[in-house]
Amino acid sequence: MKHHTIWMKSGVFGIYTGDLQRVKAICLFLPGMTSNHLEKGDIFARTSQKLLENNIASLRFDYRGCGNSEGNHEDLTISSMCNDAFNVFKLLLKEQDIKEKHIFIIGRGNGAYVFLKLVEKFSKLITAAALWSPIVNLYNTIIADGNNNYIEMITQKGYVDIQGKKSGLAFFKEAEKIGPAYNFISKSKLPDLIIFYSKADKIVSKKDIDTFITKYISVNGKVVLNTVDNLGHNLDGISVMDKIVESTIIYFTNKMTFSSL
Repeated sequence: MKHHTIWMKSGVFGIYTGDLQRVKAICLFLPGMTSNHLEKGDIFARTSQKLLENNIASLRFDYRGCGNSEGNHEDLTISSMCNDAFNVFKLLLKEQDIKEKHIFIIGRGNGAYVFLKLVEKFSKLITAAALWSPIVNLYNTIIADGNNNYIEMITQKGYVDIQGKKSGLAFFKEAEKIGPAYNFISKSKLPDLIIFYSKADKIVSKKDIDTFITKYISVNGKVVLNTVDNLGHNLDGISVMDKIVESTIIYFTNKMTFSSL
């Protein structure tokens, strides 16, 4: 399997899997805010291998402050995540023959927000996307769920611990201001979307997922909701994740067959 690492001037680290000249499509991975290009249980890395077996290359990267990229996690915000993703996507568009390839996206957690910001600028270039355990309402998930005293916590410690990562004041201020992910939904062409969600997810509520889907469909987006049993937000459960990976790849390969470029 061919891997090619990249370093951007901004300090963002990325890694290609597969030879773009020999495949029909490429998938861009958008990790959650507390993860990296491998994701929980190396699921992004394992998925990239499975994608390549189905003629789909991939590009994974770390937001600044995460993984191998430069920067501090305490400076991470949704805006900085989106800026990093924009730059990576622009880099992808410079690849030879990219206009002849389908572009897919897999996003997890807060990657849902980043996905929608990419759609605002690049909607016509994205064939379809899959969101795994997406966070679609930052306020409900981050602020209302036990971290509403975050200013006091930051005053005492200088940060708030979210799944073992230090998150600073700027992230929480933006989370209060930014609103639900459906506020980002573009009125232009929307990529077809499949969402994987489990009621066992203690971070994201089914109500927020349903509201997001309703808003996406209201602007002519097509959404498939795949409800999965016994999957926590951290993607625990290898057998369950293997089924999600398999379903995602089937969804993408069908899009390659029936969607025109």
